[in-house]
Amino acid sequence: HTGEPATPEETGGMPYGKWDFAFFTPKALYAEVTQALVIDEKGVVYTFRTLDSVQDSGVTVGTWSNRVRRNAQFNQARHPPVMMLFC
Repeated sequence: HTGEPATPEETGGMPYGKWDFAFFTPKALYAEVTQALVIDEKGVVYTFRTLDSVQDSGVTVGTWSNRVRRNAQFNQARHPPVMMLFC
């Protein structure tokens, strides 16, 4: 049916597998993310209620560092995001 959201399984996979996202903050700046909503380029809506924890970064003090890298266990989707909301 046109216009109805598809499930991830109906849209197929990407050639390089799933992408993931992770959260980090500058050292000593506390944050907590309890839910994330992602709409991908295929119109699939993902709601994440179990999320990887937010970690602080010692190299992100004063300015954002492009060297911070994290892998995510739970925060994964099949297609690139069009919109992401966090709370």
